Amino acid sequence: MTSVLHGIRVEDLPPGAVRAVEVDGHRLALVNARGQILCLDGICPHAGGPLGEGELVGACSLQCPWHGAVFDVRSGEVLEGPATHPVHTYPVRVEDGVAWVTIDTGRDAPARAPARTTDDATQANVRAGRLASLRAARSESHHAEATGGGHRRATTGAGGRRGGQGQWARGYYEPLNEAERVKRDQDGLEVYERIVSVHARRGVASIPGDDLATRYRWYGLYTQRPEEDGYFMMRVRVPGGVLTAEQVEAVGRISQGFGRDVCDVTDRQNFQFHWIRIEDVPEVWARLGAVGLTTRQTCGDVTRNILGCPLAGVAATEILDATPYVLAVDRRLAGTKEFSNLPRKYKISISGCREQCAVHEVMDIGMTGVELPDGRRGFDLWVGGGLGPSPHFAPRLGAFVPPERVVAVAAGITGVFRDYGYRRDRHRARLKFLVADWGGERFRAVLEEQYLDAPLEDGPPSPPSAQAHREHLGVTPQRDGRLAVGFAPMAGRISGSQLVSVAALARRFGRGRLRTTAQQKMLILDVAPDDVEPLIAELDALGLPPRPNPLRAATMACTGIEFCKLAVAETKHRARWLVEELEAGCPGSATRYASTSTVAPTPVPASSSRTSASRAPWSRVPTVTGWRASSFSWAATWAATTASAGR
Repeated sequence: MTSVLHGIRVEDLPPGAVRAVEVDGHRLALVNARGQILCLDGICPHAGGPLGEGELVGACSLQCPWHGAVFDVRSGEVLEGPATHPVHTYPVRVEDGVAWVTIDTGRDAPARAPARTTDDATQANVRAGRLASLRAARSESHHAEATGGGHRRATTGAGGRRGGQGQWARGYYEPLNEAERVKRDQDGLEVYERIVSVHARRGVASIPGDDLATRYRWYGLYTQRPEEDGYFMMRVRVPGGVLTAEQVEAVGRISQGFGRDVCDVTDRQNFQFHWIRIEDVPEVWARLGAVGLTTRQTCGDVTRNILGCPLAGVAATEILDATPYVLAVDRRLAGTKEFSNLPRKYKISISGCREQCAVHEVMDIGMTGVELPDGRRGFDLWVGGGLGPSPHFAPRLGAFVPPERVVAVAAGITGVFRDYGYRRDRHRARLKFLVADWGGERFRAVLEEQYLDAPLEDGPPSPPSAQAHREHLGVTPQRDGRLAVGFAPMAGRISGSQLVSVAALARRFGRGRLRTTAQQKMLILDVAPDDVEPLIAELDALGLPPRPNPLRAATMACTGIEFCKLAVAETKHRARWLVEELEAGCPGSATRYASTSTVAPTPVPASSSRTSASRAPWSRVPTVTGWRASSFSWAATWAATTASAGR
């Protein structure tokens, strides 16, 4: 017969939740395992423990709260612990938001849990202690396996011993640092209404510390230097760098009206405003929303803006157009609480171009275009790259990802990171550390066995780029006979007024389509051959040269101490000065130097620029905002000297 689970609606059973229910005399455990509603006997066959009061361990394993037996919620099989018999599972269907279970009327209901011989409070304490101890032991054993038995930290607290790396899949959900506590207390996506309804009306003083320091990042907001002045940096999400003239103009107008005419093109293809007041945030969001842009999830422990080739869909030589997959993955991972609490920031690039310009080497997920011998086209998969103080190049997983599986694979890898990622030490919480500990082979095995519906096909590596520099500057042929014109803002800094003018040029000389790049550059697409030189002249007049010398073309810079609280030196203005100094004083040497190097002033401990400046002397000199150009004349000499020496 079929019976409704009275009072249990799907909305009352969030992912990871377990509920004890009773249907026609059968005591059951109802589980939401990664969005799938499953049902099994609610009585543990070992000693009658209430499985409906247990907890999920990992994605699909239910642990008895009495003696620690663990069952697969899909099959009912015993995975570990003292139980010797599996539990029965029941078919579940969901209709109109209510879960229905089919009960075999010819099968006896399982025996109920025996009466407790101790009071409820005592039994609950014993149960909690056993569960905490089991979780800690499992977490540490898995960590020892992953890291080769290195040093393991453990703490003792109420309810038993704690330890490990805070991996959810190991059964440990208690926060191990302040950031994890804030995320547990409330999801970062939930701060939106408070910003609009409360903080924007009452001002900066009304913002609680947890919101200001952590949750605001989920909507692209950071306080900027000097923090006591109450201004914000704000990032705008631009998946794949795909833009229209209307959007670029809107960004420029916002910069003019609310950000003192200052804007940055970032190395994640975002725009970044400065000088934003909290009182103006709702209006800025409304203007961005009117043209289809958002600031959501451009910061925080979430999937950041997804990189793509700025010539996707138009490049004459590309392997395949990755734009649909960039946008599909963005829709799948952004704005959902399923993936809004990752261990740390999370970066993806998906590109089908032959230049591999989306820097897959240092992404958490990198997908690059590849063609198989049989003519099929898809993506080569790289996982676990990243920069910062502990840089890692992403290893290949040796897998071919067909276009139709891109979204599922991206979601699966994100699930692995969410569930198995380290949450104790935020300096070791990026995916690159998990991949380094596991190795690519084990990572792929976990991905395929636990998060995908079928294994991935082995595949060849994508061909390496033939281009040493991948900025897409200058004039590039499109497949339709038109041309793309790429130009270089100085170290990514561009004014709102320039953006408004660029939008007008895109309408006048093109078809209103523009792109940002992963090297802090921009492009105007769809330019007719006869219009290329007039457009270049207009861009040159704006100070945005499409044909810059190699030094100017290669120069990138992070935000720097002007606005960034993590920085220890000024960057944007110094980058401009350095380029101009080299151009004026030793143009030949500067050109040779730039032809083999990228100048990237990045005086930030957790370097946000892809080319670290740790090798450059200026990155080690403590400075303040009021720096003097004369104090860095020796840096120009050093750059020219190393260039002449052929370094």
